[in-house]
Amino acid sequence: MLESIIKNFCKEISALTGYKIYFEEVRQGFKKPCFFIRVKDFKDEVFLSNRFFLSCNLELRFYCESQKEIYEMVEKIQDKVYLIDIGFGEISRKKFEFTKFDNGVDFNILFEFFYYKEFEKNIMESMVLEKE
Repeated sequence: MLESIIKNFCKEISALTGYKIYFEEVRQGFKKPCFFIRVKDFKDEVFLSNRFFLSCNLELRFYCESQKEIYEMVEKIQDKVYLIDIGFGEISRKKFEFTKFDNGVDFNILFEFFYYKEFEKNIMESMVLEKE
């Protein structure tokens, strides 16, 4: 599931900007403008029976040459990452924050959603109440 979220998120960003997205931080030799993506936090919890709650916090770092590029990119990404198709449905972001630094901007994007998982065997027993 995590791989699907990252892959489809990156596909959306790449289609929107056309810029290279790095998955490993490159200290030297990368060409600006570009992105670096990493998972800050990931949580997949059982909510109730076959229902699960997933939380995925992504950090997307944009490196560029000018302040103008920063503001343009903030608007583009804020509009585009509201809904992301992850292959078996769409998820919406819960939080969108950004922090500007000297030659770029850090985006912090949180996706949270519930999903249902089918199991061959019922993982919870049924309770039958007897009448007196």
